[in-house]
This record gives sequence, structure tokens and C-alpha cells, in this order.
Amino acid sequence: MPKSGSARREFGPNWTVGQALDEVVSLSAGTDRGFTFIQPDRTETFYSFADICNEADRRARHLLGLGLEKGDKLALVVPDAEEFILTFIAATTVGIVPVPMYPPMSFGKLDSYVDTAENILGAADAKVLLTDARVQAILWSLVDKVPTLDRILTIDKLEGEAPTKVVKPEVEADDTVFLQFTSGSTSLPKGVVVTHKTLAANLHAIMGPGLEMVPGEDVTVSWLPLYHDMGLIGMMLAPLVWGCSGVFIPTLTFVKHPSIWLETVSKFRGTTTFAPNFAYAIAVRRTNAKKLAKLDLSSLRIVGCGAEPNHPETLEKFVEHFAPAGLKAEAMLPVYGMAEATLAMSFSKLKDPIRIDKVDGQLYADEGRAVAVAHAPSSAAELPNGQLEYVTCGWALHGHTVKICAEDGTVLPDRTLGEVVFDGPSIAAGYYKNPQAT
Repeated sequence: MPKSGSARREFGPNWTVGQALDEVVSLSAGTDRGFTFIQPDRTETFYSFADICNEADRRARHLLGLGLEKGDKLALVVPDAEEFILTFIAATTVGIVPVPMYPPMSFGKLDSYVDTAENILGAADAKVLLTDARVQAILWSLVDKVPTLDRILTIDKLEGEAPTKVVKPEVEADDTVFLQFTSGSTSLPKGVVVTHKTLAANLHAIMGPGLEMVPGEDVTVSWLPLYHDMGLIGMMLAPLVWGCSGVFIPTLTFVKHPSIWLETVSKFRGTTTFAPNFAYAIAVRRTNAKKLAKLDLSSLRIVGCGAEPNHPETLEKFVEHFAPAGLKAEAMLPVYGMAEATLAMSFSKLKDPIRIDKVDGQLYADEGRAVAVAHAPSSAAELPNGQLEYVTCGWALHGHTVKICAEDGTVLPDRTLGEVVFDGPSIAAGYYKNPQAT
């Protein structure tokens, strides 16, 4: 069962992000809860939940004043976390549908980036692309290439006093919150339709039974990019609608200075952080004894790992390396999910140690069966046909089911290779305007 006070409420059938934010503002009045943004120069900007609500309202009126209407798709290529989050929330409160897109990472592959952006904007029926001045110079040609795209605006168009004579449309639970696009690296991008209702189901299962988060006690810390579902849903929307404080580190700052991640956890007494497997390997390599001595990670009760395959050796080395800083072994929490399930699909149990499954690699390769073995080698990669090690990712999300099936839909026995079939209220509404793929 969740801690006392962790399940603040059951999200009702008419839940929307805007309604949740209003409730959070009411419940957190008189507290210091909110979001803190670490700037690239290491200065900090704090917004209480009331500040976020007020700023979202101002930006929403700006968006409506610019001619956007409920249901219009607003593409966001906004590298700055503060600007992205406040604008994203603003759009969702008035039914404008954000389409998060990753920014160009370098000047070496701009032609490829522009092609991918064109595909996503076209698939989303984007009406407006909002970005910063630097990216605008790269993407200006897309207005002529994407039939639905009216214009490209820079984020400074949302500054200053907003129009007051605008009518805010009603937003309902079955309305689309945002479109989460696949990368488009191996096929044409597909936009997963996330509704307020499916988002509510996933967030409640994550923050309540999954993580047992307590407003006023738990603090999230994240450097994850906000165009990816784990950063956007798991580390921004989840603490927002649950009323837990959050701290955001610029993704590029983490890339350049990985030590800032755990230094921030230590400084803000973070209790919850998530990252892909590779980040835990980097953290070990980039934290020497001198840096380690300055960290206090005793506040961390959840160190989530997902979004890519979890390697046993990586996670075990992370726990071992940071134990002198107070990190508890049971804090490591392997998880599994995908955008089509809104986000989360399975969680390990809190306070359980990492569970490593050791299987016979030969039987796995030849027969598709994961037969447990008593001992495994120190490096499974050295013996591709020998014994293999896998990190188990726990149990199906509360209120949902996971089955392993054959191609014809037959449910397979435990420990048999097959297709993952997920069911429950978090299932996304489908791929936008793509019934065949859905």
C-alpha cells in the first residue's frame, strides 16, 4: 500500500491537466513546493505551483491571441527546459496540442534533421512551430514544405502582457493532451495520441501504487530531455499533477558535466531520479573519490532505470560505487515502458534489491525459452551462446496487465520468448491519422 498521504486523490473520469494543476495550487498553498530550473551558468530559477499556474494562464492567452485554437497542433523545438515546460503546460490547459520535437544537436547533420522535422510536422498537421531564434534560422524553409504549417514563431512572442479578451475553450478528458512522436530513425515518424484520460491513468499508477510519492516529502531531480516520454511524463508531468517538487538540469549541461546530476540530488535532497542505463555508467566513470566524498545521496529512495536495456553489471557497479555516499542498494528500481502505453508498463517493487535473471543462452537462442541456471559468468557478452544475465523489470503497472503471446495471440507459458501485450487504462488512443499502424 502507498505511504499515508501518497495517494492524494483518485483521478476522476473528467480529469484534465488543467484541473489537476488547479488542485495542486490549492493543496500546496502556503508551502514551498514547485519547480526549480538550474540554468547553464548554475544559477537557479524557482516557480511555485501557483507561479506555474499563473504563467501558464498568461502564455495560454498569448497562444490564443496568436490565432491558435483548441485542437491545433503546436510543434515545440524549445531547448530551454523552463520555456518548454511553461509553454507545454499553457497549451494543454486550453486544448492546444503540443508536439514535442528534439532540437538539432550539432551542425553536422542539419539536412537530415530538417528532413525528419518535415516528416514529423507533416504527420502531425502542425499549424505553428515554436522555437528559439537560433533554431528558427535553421528551420525557416519548412513553412514552404509543410502544407499545414502557417508560421514559425520564436519563444519571445509569448513575453509581455497577454490579451485579456480571449475565450478559453473547455478541455475534456477524452481530448488529446499531446502527440508523442517516435524518432523516425528507422521508419516514418508515428505520433502516439495521448489523451488526458490515458495520461491520468498512467500518472496515478506511477505516482501512487508504483512509487508511493508523497507531496511535501518527495523531490524529483531530472536532466532528461523533455521531448522524450520519460523526461516529459515521468519527470515533469508526474510530479506536477501530484504536487511534488522537481528540479530540472539542462540536458546539455549534464552531457558536458555529468557530475552535476548527483551533485544536484545531494544539494536539493532529491528522493527520486530516473535515467537510462548509460547514464549510470557515466556517473561511475566521472565521479572520482574526491567528488564522491562531497556527495550525500542518503535521501534517494528511488533511482529508476529504463528507456534502454538495463545491464546487470552497470547497475551493480553504480550501487557499489555510490554506497559510501549513502546510496541504498534497494533504491535502484528497474522499470519498463513505451510511448504506446503512455509511459510506464512495469515497475520493480520498492525496497527490493536488484533481481538478476540468469538463463541458459543456448536454449534461449535455439528454443526461445529462458531456462534459469544456478550461476552466470561475470560477463555475459563474452559467452553469447553460454549463460546470459538480464535485469528483471518487475511486475505489471497497477491496474494493468502484461502478457507474452505468440504471433497468433496465444498466451505463452512463463519464461518463453514472444510478443509483449499490454492492456489497461493507460493504453494510448493510437497513432495520429495512422489507423493501419494503430
